[in-house]
Amino acid sequence: SIVYLFANSVNGDINILEPSGKIIRSLKIPIYVKKLAAADIDGDGLLEIIAAGALSKPDEEKSGKVLPDEIYVYAVALDGSEKWKYLIGDERYKYVPSMIEIADMGGAGVKEIVLSDTSGHMYILDKDGDLKWHHYLETGEREAAVEVYPRLRRFAEYLASIRKPDGLLPVEDLGLP
Repeated sequence: SIVYLFANSVNGDINILEPSGKIIRSLKIPIYVKKLAAADIDGDGLLEIIAAGALSKPDEEKSGKVLPDEIYVYAVALDGSEKWKYLIGDERYKYVPSMIEIADMGGAGVKEIVLSDTSGHMYILDKDGDLKWHHYLETGEREAAVEVYPRLRRFAEYLASIRKPDGLLPVEDLGLP
């Protein structure tokens, strides 16, 4: 069945909705969600929700900049229980997540979480939330991108190939009980 996810960045609620708009379930996580994705990442046949955001609300109103405190990626089960969390960055930078996708980056049938932030950092996490790869795009280190670039390109081509005429990606068999 088709479902939609909606994150309320004000209070951390994640709502799972039917196509009609009816809320099936609401989950609460301890971050202000900026990016959201869902897939069965651990192969158990059930959907996991991957959310990225800040522990505190960004200070947009006062400074005009979005510099929240600690940024995390959370994996939660459909019942809202935390499977894992991963701290992005360190005390030197704290930038807002700009993209999160779930894909088989290596072509081995194993899903990974691909995340980028507004400062040019890109991460690949495994199904357990462990860092597999990190690259800062503005380092000028071509060698750092050589290994992952073919996988990123294959992923982009895959997304383009399954995009519907309306520009949306299909969401099927998400494992909702």
